[in-house]
Amino acid sequence: MPSAEALLDVSAGIRASEPASELEATVLETIASHDGITMEDLVARLCDWTWSEVFIAIDAMSRRGAVALRRDGFQYRVTMRPTSACPRKHFLSDKF
Repeated sequence: MPSAEALLDVSAGIRASEPASELEATVLETIASHDGITMEDLVARLCDWTWSEVFIAIDAMSRRGAVALRRDGFQYRVTMRPTSACPRKHFLSDKF
């Protein structure tokens, strides 16, 4: 599994996994140490933050390409993106 520092967002020219906050840093550490984790388990481990705060952090990191959020049955699993994964560009950014 790649380290958090190994991910690069080529579309924005910034490191995809560079945490923008203490919460993002904690989320990345937790995901990396569990080889992926469900949203419910992640929120339970991060009791200093609300579900909404954790989800907003996951959403931001997913858009930067640092993590992947995937449906796994009736749950959502958060994993680190592989180093070779290329983050998606937002199609609207090319139109404005």
